[in-house]
Amino acid sequence: MPSETFALAARTDPPGKVRIWCEQTSKRGGIVKFFALNGGWGGTFKDNLIQVDGASDWANVAVVWRGVVPPPHSRDYNAAIAWIEEQIGN
Repeated sequence: MPSETFALAARTDPPGKVRIWCEQTSKRGGIVKFFALNGGWGGTFKDNLIQVDGASDWANVAVVWRGVVPPPHSRDYNAAIAWIEEQIGN
């Protein structure tokens, strides 16, 4: 079964843009740990801010989509992001 994922965009991105496609790995309180499926790195999401594991800076982002990307799109992160952006636009 496909896993639940979410997509993030920078606050300065145009509407419908996806920067990071993420899979939630854990949640405790308001802190979400995730794996960036289109980047191969982990991070933390809290209060519309993300931090890459091992970094000290935080970036301001917005969750622009949550859900499950269906096969065959879910097998390729470029196809997944294009599919998500299409869903956001509709």
